[in-house]
Amino acid sequence: MGDSPLHLALKHGHKKVTELLLRNGANPNLANDEGLTPLHFICQNKKNRFECKNEVAELMNLFFTINDERHQPVQVDAKDQLGLTPIQWAVANLLPSAIHILLNHGAYLSEFVFPRAS
Repeated sequence: MGDSPLHLALKHGHKKVTELLLRNGANPNLANDEGLTPLHFICQNKKNRFECKNEVAELMNLFFTINDERHQPVQVDAKDQLGLTPIQWAVANLLPSAIHILLNHGAYLSEFVFPRAS
């Protein structure tokens, strides 16, 4: 799937590993073979990743805090192979805190389209 160590840490909900990787230079914008960036992984909120929606907000805040400290820009509007951005995944998964955080970090809404139910 082309997942980086950062993708794998997020996939399995390992916050401390995620923090360690980001603090040591992991690329927050690297996409896997499906075009999914780490932000996509956070906003997809798969059952096996995060126990509750609060954890998503915590992880996203950690993600942006570390990247801000490192002066590492994050591409908040990256599209995956389905043409979906992280904010579209957050909307589809009913993650209002994640939506708020993405908007505060410059997510662009002018071309926003609600994702399909499928």
